[in-house]
Amino acid sequence: MENHKHAFAKNKFEVGDIKCAPPKIILTSELLIANRPYRISHKDNAEIKKQLDALLKAGIIKPSHSPYAAPTTLAFKKEDYGSHTIMCRL
Repeated sequence: MENHKHAFAKNKFEVGDIKCAPPKIILTSELLIANRPYRISHKDNAEIKKQLDALLKAGIIKPSHSPYAAPTTLAFKKEDYGSHTIMCRL
């Protein structure tokens, strides 16, 4: 591993960069999908906001004004309070 340090992330925000064309999503319907958010506790809401702010600051995600929407929830791990994951069920 010492010889290939450059191939490994130093932290969870070091995800690298792919040099390719942006993905194209081909829709099969004109129907807009916008699911309502799930009810969550104040504690979970604060954790989601904290993690989203960190992802925004790291440049991994960016603000969107898309008419499409999917609820956000936390997936829990033993070693961490929660890892942020986007759940989209159509």
